[in-house]
Amino acid sequence: MLGKMNTLEDITRFYDWQGVLQEIRKTFHEKEPMNLRKIGEHGFVYELDPAISPQSIAEFYLKNQEILSQKIFFWVTSPKMPDFTPHRDSPLPDIALSSLVFGLINCDEKSTTSFYCYDETDMGIVNPKNNILEPEFPDRLRLIDNYNLKDNRVYLFNNSLWHAVKNTGEHQRVVASWWAKEGVSWSALKQTLLNPSNH
Repeated sequence: MLGKMNTLEDITRFYDWQGVLQEIRKTFHEKEPMNLRKIGEHGFVYELDPAISPQSIAEFYLKNQEILSQKIFFWVTSPKMPDFTPHRDSPLPDIALSSLVFGLINCDEKSTTSFYCYDETDMGIVNPKNNILEPEFPDRLRLIDNYNLKDNRVYLFNNSLWHAVKNTGEHQRVVASWWAKEGVSWSALKQTLLNPSNH
């Protein structure tokens, strides 16, 4: 499904993701201290190293290193944790950000990702805890669309747009977010990854 403003799109059918998905899930479960470190209340970040990272992850990175960063984030939400309130994933409003999001654990209809339009796109407050941009006037956010991500699916995600996550289920929900390089837009990431010659 493609959102009204290039918000999120399921691209599972365009690529054989099985090996990458399995290795990303295993990386989260094992939480190797040398490669995975805790960030904030919700997340971990994995620093990819093609020389020692699992084979499928390393091969996919090397094939797409012009657009993909070496950072894979794992985001965890549950009813016992604070919600991901509306935010942008960079303190700089003019920097394009996009990512590949992998549904790993308990991604279902009980967990909703919402995208918003914000008239004051250049006005926000940087949260010093996590260096993300939060809206200065939250009541002026206008909902664009809601999505329920699914386990074992892969999505193009527009991190440059205002978005939030709410989990109303009983269990923690986990997604992995493989960030593109800073400045790579959602449309550029899509154009590269969905190019038939890249498969």
